[in-house]
Parts: sequence; C-alpha cells; structure tokens
Amino acid sequence: MKQLRNLLLIIPVILGVISCNTDDLRSDIDSLKDRVTNLEAQVQLLNENLNALRVLAEGGKTIQSYVYDEETGKYTVKLSDGSEIVLTQGTKGEATTPSITISEDGYWVINGEKQPTKAEGSDAATPRFRINSEGYWQVDLDGDGPKDFENVLNEKGEPVKATTDESISMSDEFFESVEVKDGCLVVKLKENGKTYSLPIVEDLICEIVDPEQGFKDGVLTVGYGQPVELTVKVKGDNYAVTAPAGWTAVLGEPNAETNEAKLSLVAPAKSSALSRATADNTKDLTLQVNSGISWAVDKIQVVAEEVIDSYYALYEAGETLNLVSGLSINKETYGEAQLVNSNDFEFTTDYKVYFIDPSVDLNWTSTINFPNLILIGNSSAMKSKITPTKQMKISNEDGNGIFVSYNLEINTENVMNNDGSAKTYLLAQNGNSSFGTVIFSNTNLICLSGQALTYISPNNRSIENLVVENCKFAYDKGAQQQWVVSVGSSTAKYGTLKFKNNIFYCKELGLTSNFKLYNGNKSSINKVIIENNTFINLGTVNVTSTTGVIYAENLTEAEISKNIFYAKDGSADYNYMVFRITNPISQGINNDNIAYRNDGTTRLWQMFYSSGGVSCAWEGAGEMQKITDNPFEGGKFDPATGTFVPNATYSGYGATIE
Repeated sequence: MKQLRNLLLIIPVILGVISCNTDDLRSDIDSLKDRVTNLEAQVQLLNENLNALRVLAEGGKTIQSYVYDEETGKYTVKLSDGSEIVLTQGTKGEATTPSITISEDGYWVINGEKQPTKAEGSDAATPRFRINSEGYWQVDLDGDGPKDFENVLNEKGEPVKATTDESISMSDEFFESVEVKDGCLVVKLKENGKTYSLPIVEDLICEIVDPEQGFKDGVLTVGYGQPVELTVKVKGDNYAVTAPAGWTAVLGEPNAETNEAKLSLVAPAKSSALSRATADNTKDLTLQVNSGISWAVDKIQVVAEEVIDSYYALYEAGETLNLVSGLSINKETYGEAQLVNSNDFEFTTDYKVYFIDPSVDLNWTSTINFPNLILIGNSSAMKSKITPTKQMKISNEDGNGIFVSYNLEINTENVMNNDGSAKTYLLAQNGNSSFGTVIFSNTNLICLSGQALTYISPNNRSIENLVVENCKFAYDKGAQQQWVVSVGSSTAKYGTLKFKNNIFYCKELGLTSNFKLYNGNKSSINKVIIENNTFINLGTVNVTSTTGVIYAENLTEAEISKNIFYAKDGSADYNYMVFRITNPISQGINNDNIAYRNDGTTRLWQMFYSSGGVSCAWEGAGEMQKITDNPFEGGKFDPATGTFVPNATYSGYGATIE
C-alpha cells in the first residue's frame, strides 16, 4: 500500500510530460485514489472480521449490546468485558480475499493450509493482512510487526492477487451469514460453513478495568508483598476471582448503580515467590461472572517484582546502583550522598549524589556551578518532583564532569535567569571546555515554551556525551522553538548524542512546529544515535524554512532505527526532516523507521534534507518507510498523559514507556 500511495505523488510528474485533456487527467487520478481507498477499506474489513472471529472462537465472553448498520452490513458489538469487536457480513464484489478458517484443533487455516499460529487459547494470536505495492495479499501470522509480513499463497504456491480488475468494488464475503438467533449472535463462515456464536446477555458484565499504574501489554507489575487495589465491573448472579499461587485477591461488593467493585490484590513476598514450584507458572488473574447459564470471563496477567523503597539506603549500604546505561553509581566512586527530604533543600558542592524523596516537591533555587551532580528519585515506585525556579548549572574544566537526572519529574516552566527578569532554559553548561557526560534517564520533563532544555553558545563549550533515555518531553503547541540542545552559531564539536526509548510530544491536540533534538548549523557532531523513540505532532519548521530534528554542519556517523514519526493534529505546509546536515553524513545505519503524516497537506516526513539535488545522506542510506495507516489506531493515543502505544502491526517501533 505504501508504494500505491507513493504512486499518487509521482503521477503529476508523469502526466506533466504527456499532452492530454486536463479533465481526463483529473478523472484518472481520482479513479486511482478511489481504488487505493477501496483496497485500504478492504484490508481494514478483513482484519476487523479476523479479530472478531478469534473472539468468537475463544468464547468466555457474552454480548452486552450490539448495533447493526443496514447500509454497511456492519455489527458493532460490545462485550461483557467492555471491549468492542466489529464484524461485517459483506457483499459480493470483484475483489479476491484469502479464505480463512480455524482447524478442529484451534489453528488458523489460510487458503486451505494450516498455519502454526493458534486461533484459540491463552497463546492465541490474530494474524494481520495487508496488500503490498504489487497488489498481492500478505499476512503477518502473529500480528506483531511489519517485518514479518509474507505473501499469501494459493493451492499452487503462487501469490494471491487482491484484485483482477482495476475497477474493483469493495468486497468482504468473510462470513456467509451473520444473524441474531435464539438470544445469540451467530456467524457462519463462508469457506467451510462452520458456525460460532456468543450469547446476548444484557445483564452480564465482567470487566477488569485497566489499572492506571504498573500495567502494560496486559500485564500488571506489583512489588513483592505489596498491595494494590483494582477496579472491576461486575453484574450478574454470581461472581468470583482467582489469582495465581502466592497472591491473595478479595473482591468487594459492587455498587448497584455503577456495577463497580474494588478488588484488593496482594503480591507474594519475595521469599515465597522464589520458592514457588517451577511447574506453577500461571500469571492469570481471572474474574468470572454468570447470569443464568451464561458465563463471562475477563483476565489480566500479574507479575511480582522487587520495588526499591530507598535507593539512598542501598547506596549507604555500599551497593552499586546500575540505573543508567554505562554508569555505575556507588559510594566508593562518588563519596557520601545526601537525602533530600524538604522542598527548599540547600545543595552544595560538598556532595556529588543527592537522593530526592518522593514526598517533596523540590524548588531548585541553587545558583552554584556543579562540577558533578547526580540527582536520583529515591523510590522506584514513583518519580520525585522538581519544580526549579533557577537553572541547574554545571561546569567542569577537566572535561570529565557528570550530570545525571534519574527517576524525576521536572517542570521547567518557571526557571528564571539570575536577576529574575525573564524565564530561561534549565541546564546551563558554564565551563570553558567540553563537559564530560550529561544523562537524562527515566525522567519526565514539562518543557518551557520557547526554550531549549540546554543552550550552549560559546565556541569552547560543548558536551562530550549526551544520553537521553526512557524519558518523556511534553511541549506546548505553536510555532515557538522547542529544542533539546541548542548551540546557536557555535562552531564547537560535540561527541556522542544518544536518544533511546523516549517520547517527544505535543501535549494537546495540535502541532509543535519548531522542534529539534539538536540545533546548531555551524557546529559538528561525531555520532548521533536515535533508537526506538516516538515523535508526536512535532514539525521541524524554523519560521519559514525547513530544518531538521538534527541540524548541524557536520555529522560523522548516524544510527537511526525503530522510530515512529507521527504528524496529524495540526499542520505546517513544509516537509518535516530528521537530518539537515550541511555536508553529507560520512556513514551510518538507517533501519526500520516509520513515518505517518496525515495533516491535510501533500508534505511528507523525510529522513534527509537535500538541496540542489545533493542529499546529506550517506551512500546507500535509504529513506524511512512512509505508512498510510495510523500506527496508533487500535493502540493508545493520549496527549494528556503522554501515552502513545502503537497497535500490534507496529509493535516494536517507537518507545515502550507509558
């Protein structure tokens, strides 16, 4: 589909050299657009029906309600666990879809061939289909990523065409029939006539509400021996909950109006968890409700792990904290540490390591230049807060300084300069040489509008190693500059800049149009690593020109992989760039980056800036993959909380933090 959509972009160029009637050309283009749209709709319908079939085959749920659309033939079904499935009976057409059934022993069968992927059971998966650039059906059997798509083959071992006629009509004869019969929704497969059904029981609800903290990909993580309270929704005659061995679970009485009940859950102590028989490896927390003869089940998985109440206590006991990549933090190396337990704590250069208690909301007011400064949120269970009103200042003339921010939430919106006359950037590098290492890890930053995180303008100042990992950067929408590192017109050389597993996002629906990870078109960088990051509604337009996520004069080496670049809510009529480097990048790796842009323009995300036909890319670098389907459709997309989880198709892309 990607190449089909790209074809729409090059058609005007082709037609420009052919003399023909303008109306005919417009008609041809519209026809092609309609064809692409129909193909995409066909794929969506097939995938929706496939997911519905797996739910029907698996059972364990009932139907609360359903809505039928006579015009589209589509059933939207709300299940007892609060989720929805969509299934469509479809109509005859000229398009060819793969035949799909489930074997007697619960495996998917595609075009008569039994597949290794289960359709039923706890280890079941839902295959995902697409149509490639040549118009052939492809399938990802596990539904877990674009790299796993393979051609669907017919009985002769040949790839299956999605259509045999350019004027396709949308078709989805997946089910022979879909009907409500004897209190059940009953579907009959087109291929083998097998029927599946779910009972319609309006008075049966069985739902474990997704926990707000510690829950990811269907798994709830709880500290050893720690209690947690969950919300469930139950309605029926009887209800019960079962937990894995070692866990205790007590279900309270539901509210008669809301059907909500509290489920008190306690994880096993570390000793009992470690001594548990290896054969007992179940992780399922299961809720069951019945109404009459009908039963519904909902479940999540639970895992116990160690939760650190006090990193400071471990440090004082002589343990080494390996919290950030490439840096071991211990008393032998960094000396005595301080525990920060008041909002107006006074920092001095007598100590290098400070542990900030989560009970405080620290107002950073220090004006000292620190040669080394390590700030750590003290509890692994939650981030500690800093609301600075002064800059964090670092300076180390020996070039081996260390700055670390770990497990913190920093709001930079009230940082003021020394005389208090204006707001300014957070981190000031005031030394007259290259500062050694700056690390932001497991830190959430609410960023000051119009300011960088750090600004370093003198030619003799730089950072040798900058690491930003497992962080969230929240920006206001608008055309103001929002840069991580800005060096202005400095000609300094920077070492390695590493950005891994971060989310950079506009914190409301809209566009932050002037975004950069690095801004300095006169400076040089040795190496840039950009891996598994998610960029949400961030353009790279500096007033009236296109720059780039990385904007420099020279870059020796770049490694960029598994990132998601997304732009939809808000628009700037410019191409958005990742690398704008004055001179071509010497070498690099560019693997599996996806770009989605659907903001009402014909502009795109591009990996490399080019001018006068000369690109800044290295030889053989390739481009990013431009996708036309929203990678967060069916996943999670919440700018208010900074939660962006791609759907199953794009699992493995972007950041994994929530």
